[in-house]
Amino acid sequence: MKKYGLLLFLPVIILAFASCHKLQIAGIKKMGTENFTVEKWKIASQEKRGEMIYSFLNKYQVRGMTPEEIKKLLGPSTAYYNYDIDPAYWVGPKRIMHTRSDKSSSILAFPTNKKTGKINSFVIDPMP
Repeated sequence: MKKYGLLLFLPVIILAFASCHKLQIAGIKKMGTENFTVEKWKIASQEKRGEMIYSFLNKYQVRGMTPEEIKKLLGPSTAYYNYDIDPAYWVGPKRIMHTRSDKSSSILAFPTNKKTGKINSFVIDPMP
């Protein structure tokens, strides 16, 4: 009976995760909706790159990609996030720092599963 209970709730869990992911991407839309292309990203300022994140995440399913695949699209990391293997990039407007805990801009990072070598998800820290 326990197996059937879990099977009944699995679709609910999957839908909740998918909805949360869509809400996260929708929140990123506030940063801008500039069309992402590899060529534009290469020459874009940090601020312009922030405006392309929404488009990038709608074009590419990053979960399951390798860090190398991310770096082919976005180039070498420009920031650090938790581990050297995690691709990370400074994005968005630079902010005036008021305290030591303030960050000067946001980091777009792609945490990597250390066992599989695949991207788990994306993080924007802090979210604008």
